[in-house]
Amino acid sequence: MRIRGQVIGWMLSVALLMGSDPANAAPIGAAASPAGDATGTQAHRIADCLQRFGVNTFSKLNRNGYPWSWGGSKGEYDAATTARAINYLTGDSGLTIQVREYHSGDGSTNDHLTPLQTGWIRQVFQATGSPFSIAIGANGKTNAIGGMVKIVQDSERSGLHYVRWVEGINEPNMDFGAGKVTPAATVAMQTQLFQQVHAATPAVSVVGPSIVFGLPNPAAYLTKYLGATTNAILAHSDLNNVHFYPGWSPNGTYAHSRAGEFADIDNGFKQALPGKQAVCTEWHTTLFSRIHKTNDVYDAYWAPIFLLSSYLDYDWQGAFWFALFNYGGPHPYCGLFATNDASPYAQANTLRTLFQLTGDHGADKCSFTPGKLAVTVAGLPAAPPNAPHAGGRWALFQNSTGTYFLMLWNEQDDISPATVPVTVTFPAHAMAKVEEFNITAANPAALQTQRNTRKLTVNLDTSLRLLRITY
Repeated sequence: MRIRGQVIGWMLSVALLMGSDPANAAPIGAAASPAGDATGTQAHRIADCLQRFGVNTFSKLNRNGYPWSWGGSKGEYDAATTARAINYLTGDSGLTIQVREYHSGDGSTNDHLTPLQTGWIRQVFQATGSPFSIAIGANGKTNAIGGMVKIVQDSERSGLHYVRWVEGINEPNMDFGAGKVTPAATVAMQTQLFQQVHAATPAVSVVGPSIVFGLPNPAAYLTKYLGATTNAILAHSDLNNVHFYPGWSPNGTYAHSRAGEFADIDNGFKQALPGKQAVCTEWHTTLFSRIHKTNDVYDAYWAPIFLLSSYLDYDWQGAFWFALFNYGGPHPYCGLFATNDASPYAQANTLRTLFQLTGDHGADKCSFTPGKLAVTVAGLPAAPPNAPHAGGRWALFQNSTGTYFLMLWNEQDDISPATVPVTVTFPAHAMAKVEEFNITAANPAALQTQRNTRKLTVNLDTSLRLLRITY
């Protein structure tokens, strides 16, 4: 089932919701003055988590097509439409997301793709503030590095600094119509990319190639492909490159799991390519699901849970949804939007709600020291067997003006309306105001608002709830 929001009404409801409490919105550039208790749970900066979210895009490099897409894309990836969609996701939160592009131009005098892509990226960046990752496209060749280096140089020399990462070749052990790329060729590309980009600037990190693997033992697939070239990949990568399309829920309870799919993948990369943090440059919660395939309801439910888990449990440095807009043709739809910024799916609205209800406009949103909050949470649903990171969970965040955000969620393979009472207590003193929102619901209005409270009950179903806490 495909669910598109009634965009105008939905946007009005969020605008009214955010406008109902002006004290919650921090002025741009506000100095950090985070409130907190002397002891308690340490909060995370909300910007550190949400700004790791990203999207894959396919820049429109000519009038007739989108060179990177399978079968011809229907998505309207012109710069203005792309920027509007990104800004729709982040709303007025004061936060940005990341963007990932594939590249094939060789940087020669006859290369028309690189300057077109550079201009497109500049336009999107200047309209959104979103930093970019640039990957060597599937079936790419070493000569693509010349164009990537030119983009990196423009990023630095212009003073815009719009490139955050570059990546090795995309899925070299898959056949995209030109044969699989040999490990030797993958290493040659990775080595040259690493050396040339770091020679150009130390500010841009180099991510490894995105090698396709299987479960339950990703390490075996990685080492089978890389073989004797593993050490060369490690020596010429700053971070590992993960693609993750869950078969069940993100921390799913599949039969061979040692601790859930997330844990199997993270452990597999640590075994095969140790000592590197990971970036998840492609993910989609239901595109290849074995239980709820390409399902907007489950995408809206699992997408924020995936982002939270990738940050809290595994410290993945980025999580790029595949993709911003849909493909056309027979391939399953994969976008946050159907074709453009006017056609959001339920998962796009869920992410927008998450950004809108939290967010941080402070100049030091990524550097302030978050506070602690004395809080207890009781009654969460137990984790399923073999999935310790699923079931009922909670985490605490804060923005630079001192507002706390307590996330409560219940991750299961199947959505259920059944609820359990979860008790949240503030033992040190009463909170001035606590508002509860269901992030994964179509209607983002507050479920309850308590003032001067030490305790409240959340009737938690299979959803993500947000408690916005004024200290």
